[in-house]
Amino acid sequence: MLEIGAGHGSFTDVAVGAGATVTVTEMSGPSAEFLRNHFTGDRSVMVVFDPDGEEALRRPGEYDLILLISVLHHIPDYVTAIRRLVDERLAPGGGVLTFQDPLWYPTQTRVARMTSWGCYYLWRVGQGHLSRGIHTHVRRFRGYYDDNEPSDTVEYHVMRDGIDHRGLVALLESRFDHVSLDRYFSTQAPVLQRVGSKVFPPNTFAIAAAERQPS
Repeated sequence: MLEIGAGHGSFTDVAVGAGATVTVTEMSGPSAEFLRNHFTGDRSVMVVFDPDGEEALRRPGEYDLILLISVLHHIPDYVTAIRRLVDERLAPGGGVLTFQDPLWYPTQTRVARMTSWGCYYLWRVGQGHLSRGIHTHVRRFRGYYDDNEPSDTVEYHVMRDGIDHRGLVALLESRFDHVSLDRYFSTQAPVLQRVGSKVFPPNTFAIAAAERQPS
């Protein structure tokens, strides 16, 4: 398995527990070092520091599964990234799983968008960073982002109206026998998540693509 942007390896642990041999890439130096320490001595995991996001494509080899969790919205050209990973690194018959990316804003109702932002601000209040959250929202509303603000430079989706999940599904349907899309509600605050998963409209999506067709 190839996991793009593994963070601190929460899902890598699940994959290893299921018997997978995993190559994980991580753009953050500290996170890559954390992963190396976490998986020290585990021959089923290879950690690759990937500062420019291209290392998985430079390295030869094929994978049976490519996993991207909360990653696509950090990639400026996510469509090209997915297409190249599938075409160049996924074995025939293999699959792709993506989770935890924001639905394309134009497909969401006004109520859904207001609910998402409302939960975001309630979470900010609980974190004690309301002022920073308001300034971030103002920049996003104006269509401007600051290169010196990490919350802007890594959250590209707010500058381009989320992730075009329909376009991704269409791309994957041209290469896989089976593609499914799951829409669900997600927010940062655990209490709001428990309530929202039952009553709030979806704002996030996952895609599962299986049985990649031969090139």
